[in-house]
Parts: sequence; structure tokens; C-alpha cells
Amino acid sequence: MKIDPPAPPLRYRSPSQIARTPAQTGQVPAASQPVRHPTGQVPVTGSQPVRRPTGQMPVTSQRPRHQTGPVPEASPADAAGSALRLLPVALGLAVVAGAFFVGRATATRAPEALAAEADRGSDRAGEPRGGAETASGRLAERLRALGGTPAFARAGGGPVGQEALETLNRLPSSELREEERVRMIEQWATTAPEAALDYARQNLRGERQTQAIDRIATIWAKRAPAEAWQWARKQGAGGTHRAQLVMEEVARNAPATAARFATEFARQEPQEARAMALVAIRGMTYDGSFDAARRFVTDLHLASPEDQVALTSALAEQWGRHDPEQAMAWARGLSEGPGRTQALASLGDAWAEADPARATVFAEQLPAGQARQVALQQAVSHWNLTDPSALNDWITHATPNPDFDQAVASLASQHGASPQRTEQLFAWASAIGDPSLRLSTMRDIVSDWAVRDRNAALSFVQSSPRLSPDTRGALLAQIGR
Repeated sequence: MKIDPPAPPLRYRSPSQIARTPAQTGQVPAASQPVRHPTGQVPVTGSQPVRRPTGQMPVTSQRPRHQTGPVPEASPADAAGSALRLLPVALGLAVVAGAFFVGRATATRAPEALAAEADRGSDRAGEPRGGAETASGRLAERLRALGGTPAFARAGGGPVGQEALETLNRLPSSELREEERVRMIEQWATTAPEAALDYARQNLRGERQTQAIDRIATIWAKRAPAEAWQWARKQGAGGTHRAQLVMEEVARNAPATAARFATEFARQEPQEARAMALVAIRGMTYDGSFDAARRFVTDLHLASPEDQVALTSALAEQWGRHDPEQAMAWARGLSEGPGRTQALASLGDAWAEADPARATVFAEQLPAGQARQVALQQAVSHWNLTDPSALNDWITHATPNPDFDQAVASLASQHGASPQRTEQLFAWASAIGDPSLRLSTMRDIVSDWAVRDRNAALSFVQSSPRLSPDTRGALLAQIGR
């Protein structure tokens, strides 16, 4: 019997020193025996090429090195059997992978969806966004746990009413809970104001009840002015405040409707007509509807002339704050009388507060008389507070006249001024054209100064080059020397 020579001893060879067979390069099918992959991945059958990590030893057939001969081919039955054996493993891996990715996506999107829902609710409610760490966020979470949706309720995304408020009652009493209740009631008032009013009366107390009812009345007046006005008129003597709230809101949104309501009210309640008309004017001028307010004042005839003057003056004041030149054109066109005089005075005061320099220049252009005197006095008084240097320049170059003299005399007769300021007041008094008014103004200045610092006042009068000998003597006598 022939005995094969023993195999040579094994020794390490690098991958580059090992000659690859066609089966190992994938050109011919490898043996049908399964090969264990070094990384522990899915077994590879002999009929499939073996993919190896770079730099690792090539995987050879499990035949002994000393055996030679052709590599047997795998039969179709063996290949089919191997594939069937791998099918459950592949399906299992697919299920695991699918579950992993679905769970990962769900875990990522779930908190985002909750946050988006909370954000949508808070955005529609017109409130700042906040998480569970804020007081409003914690309240919202508690309500959601009870089955309520406060943000959607306030935003109109869900029904608001008795059920939502009863859900709120299940939370512990707190200041935040009561604020939330008022907000819910306000939202309820947009669709069912009378029901919201009944709830507020029965369930709220004190200041919260007053505030809630006022808000409901305002919301109702904006959405259904006629119904809200009828409700307000039925409140009796104690409902005057609510009627005025409704009137102002209606006047802001529907001036013609408010004018009709106020005219009817004046016939029915002449004693309260002036107050209600003033509220209507305030509402009409809120968005600049000055022409509507002007027509209202012209067409409304109150029983008392004083009340009529008060309406004209109120319109002039409101108009003068925002469009003084147009208001002045209207006021100057009024008939001569107390109404025109008072309107010009109110307008001048409002204009002087907003822009005293322009108000002063415009007042100079008015016709001579009481209205011009009042307008000039108001303008220079405000100008003195904002820019006395510019005012001093204007007084120095202005042409004296009786109306101008009265304004400057009023301005110069200030008490408690500093010594430097007192000298300027003397300069202003010197610009008065009327000698009698000029001297009386200077005496007033000197008297006040001598009370605070007699020696300084005396020194000034004795040395001032502005004073004539007669004026100097009169002022020294006023000081008491």
C-alpha cells in the first residue's frame, strides 16, 4: 500500500504570498459546505462568493491541504435547501430592523407632535408659547389630563361653555385658574354672550365678576351692537357704566350707529345725555373719525347750552391732539359765541402740548380777541417748559400787541425763579408794549425776588440798564427803599 508523504509543517504566510484558486476568487462555485464568516454574520453557502474584509486571511475550502483534485460542485437541491434554511433568518432580521426604525421614528416625532399641538393652541389664543415648566403650561397639562383643551377652547378650535368651565373647576383653586376662567368666559362671549353673562353673575364674585361682565359687554357690542345696546339700556340706573362701555365700543366700530343711539338716548334721558355724548365722541375719535364726530356734535341738540359747549370743546381737544390744523380750520368756522371761544382754547391747549412752537406761530395768526389771548398763553407756557431759549428768541423779535402782551405778562409772572431766571423774566416783561401792564408785571417780579433775596433784587434794580429812571424809582419803592 502506497502511503502519501506527510504534509509539510504549517507556517504563517501573508495574504499576498497565498495563491488564490479560481473557487476562492469567485470564478467557479465553491464547495457546498457552509463557511463561518469571521465577523459572525449570516452563513454563506458554497454556491455564493465569499466577501472578506480587507487584509484578512482568505477563506479556503475545508478540505485538507494534502487533498488534491477538482472541487465538487454543489447540487441544485443543496442550494435550494440552504436558501430555505436562510429564509426564516432573513425574515427575522427584516422584522427586527423594521421595528427598530419605526420605533425610532415614533419616539422622535411623538414629542414634536405634542409640542406642535401646544404651540398651535397657544398661537391661536394669542398667548406666548410655553412648555410644561411654565405656570400656564402646567395648567394646560392638568386640563388635558382631565380631558379639557384650554388653548383650543380659547382659540375657537373647540366648544367653549359650561362643560369646559366645569372641567376647570376640578383643578385646585389658584389665581391662575381664575384668570383662565375669565379667558374662557371671554371666548364664550363671542358666540353666546347672554349665557356667558349668566355664568359670570352666578359663579364670579367681587372685582372678577365686574371685570368679566365689562369684557363680555365690550365683546358683545363689537359683534352685535344693537343687541348689546338693548341689553345695556335694560340694566337700569345702576347700569350707566355698562351702557357707556357699550356706547364707546359701538362708536369705535360703527360711528353712525353710535350717533343714532346717542341721539335717542338724549331724548329719553336728557339729564345723562351730555355724559353719553362725550363717550360717543371719545369712541368716534379713537380711530380718527373726526368728521363723523363733527357731524354728530352739529346735529345733536342738547337742552343745556353749557352741555353743547362742552361737546364742542371735547371734540376740539381730541382733534387738536392728532390733526390740529384741520381742527383749527373747523373751530375758526364756528359761529361767534362761547362754543367757538372754548373750542379754540381747548384746541390751543392740546396743540401746545404736542407742538408748542407751531401752536404759538399759528396762534399769532388768529383774529385779535380773547381766543387769541388764550391760545398764545397756552402755547408760550408749554414752550417755556420744553425750549425756553427758543421762546426767548421768539419774544425778542415778536411785534407787541395787546394779545401778545397778555401772554408774555402771564409767562413773566412766575414765582420762585432763580436769580439768572429772574433776569430773563425782566427781559420778557420789558418787551410788553402796554406801559401799565409792563410796570405791573415788573413789580410782581421784583416783589417775589425781594422775598427770597432782597439784596440781589435791590442790586439788580439799581444797576440794570434796561430800566428807565421812572421805572427804576417805582421798583425801588416796591422793594421798600
